[in-house]
This record gives sequence, structure tokens and C-alpha cells, in this order.
Amino acid sequence: MNQNDPSLIEVTMLAYKDGQMPKLISAEELSAKTYVPKETILSLSREGRFPCVIIPGLDEPLYHPANAIEFTKSRLFKYQEARVMHLHVHADSEFAISQVPRSIAGIADKLLRFDLFEDLPCIYFLCLADEVVYVGQSTNLCARLAQHGDDKVFDRAFYLVVRREDLDRIEGEFIRALRPRYNGTFPKAGAVVGE
Repeated sequence: MNQNDPSLIEVTMLAYKDGQMPKLISAEELSAKTYVPKETILSLSREGRFPCVIIPGLDEPLYHPANAIEFTKSRLFKYQEARVMHLHVHADSEFAISQVPRSIAGIADKLLRFDLFEDLPCIYFLCLADEVVYVGQSTNLCARLAQHGDDKVFDRAFYLVVRREDLDRIEGEFIRALRPRYNGTFPKAGAVVGE
């Protein structure tokens, strides 16, 4: 960055409005407001790709907050719609028995609330209020629950660790017994259910 470059003086003069110098902030302050790392702001500024005020004698450029924030929103951020999943993460697997829907309360002592993020073969139960709305099986519960974010409404998830070779049989038994609304068809007794 050449401090004697006349274009820098033009940039500085453009920052003035009605002869008044606006309140300027540092890259660190701008970073706190925009969540863009300070190093990124400074790097783009030095390359002439971020609006800034260069003041000879200062080591770092300064920024007009409104202009810099608007530039950040329009040029640096890409907005993306996100799926909302309401998963409550807890430090351990303890939960109140009252959180378990009545239809699976009989096995509550064997259930673990989804919060350990372990990759274990399991049968999982998606619940909404006091209803089990879906029964599934997985060996990667985090990934599997993320897939359900678009097509199933639930507010809690529980899982039951089972042996891998028993996944299909036990899942089928729970689907037949509970008849969850999102499982659609219900397997006949002895039928093998796939994921």
C-alpha cells in the first residue's frame, strides 16, 4: 500500500460528508460488528477491495461503520435458507421420565436421550409432545436426524442402542406396536424392515 498514492487521498476525501469527519472504527471493532475476521478485513483493505479510510501515519486503515457494514452484507455474505432442528443437547443422558412419551415409557430406563453424538447402532424415536411420530434405525444418528429436518416435525429424539444384527427386527417391532404417523406402512410380524 503506497501512502503517497493520490487515489488514497480521494478515498479519504470521499469519507467526509458536509465537511464533517464521520466516526471511524478500527478493523477490530468492525470485525466484532460483522463477524468477519479482522485479518480478512485488513487483507481486503490492503488489496483495495474493501472500503476504508487510509490516514497517513496510522498502521491500519479505519472504517465508516455504516458503509463497511453495508458492503459486508452485500458483498461478503451469502444468505442461505436453513433447516431448523430443535435438538436439545445436554451434558449427559439423564432426563426426566416425564419427557418420554407414554407409549415408550415402559422402556424409559433403557432409552438414552439424543445428546451423546455417538455412532452406535440404534433404534431412534422422533417425538412431538407425547407422541412418537417416527421410528427409525441408524448407525450414524447425527447424520440421520439431520436428514429428517425437512420432512418430519419433532421436538425430541431418543434412541435405544441395539446390536447391529437386530436393527431390522427391533425397528419393525416398534413400528408395528407404535404405528407412528411418519412411518407410513406398517410391516407385518416377522417382516424385515430396511432403513
